[in-house]
Amino acid sequence: MSSAPSHDLPPAHAGAPVAAPAAIPAPAPAPAATGRGGAVTLLLGTVAAAALISSGLLWQRLSAIQEQLARQSADSGAQAIEARTMARQAEELVRDTAARLSVAEARVSEVALQRSQLEELMQSLSRSRDENL
Repeated sequence: MSSAPSHDLPPAHAGAPVAAPAAIPAPAPAPAATGRGGAVTLLLGTVAAAALISSGLLWQRLSAIQEQLARQSADSGAQAIEARTMARQAEELVRDTAARLSVAEARVSEVALQRSQLEELMQSLSRSRDENL
């Protein structure tokens, strides 16, 4: 065993980590990593383009649905106006028919009264004739 210091560390530094030499440069990125970033960029671009196309198609579909709803709303409004008009006409027809029915009932009552009066007159004439015979 020699008295010259050996490559063994003193006991105080035995648990300490060994520092790396400062002269080693950092490794340059590998060309595969750059290619991988390009693929990710291409993938993101493709996804963005697909999302843009999808949103455009959805926008067109939404516009078509809105136009259809507007047409249906206008048709419903027109049908509602037509229904109100028909309801008013039906009410007028009911009032007119009720008035005619009332007049007809009054005439029937008059005819019934005249008939009963004629029957009484005929009976009276018949009695009078019997008395005169």
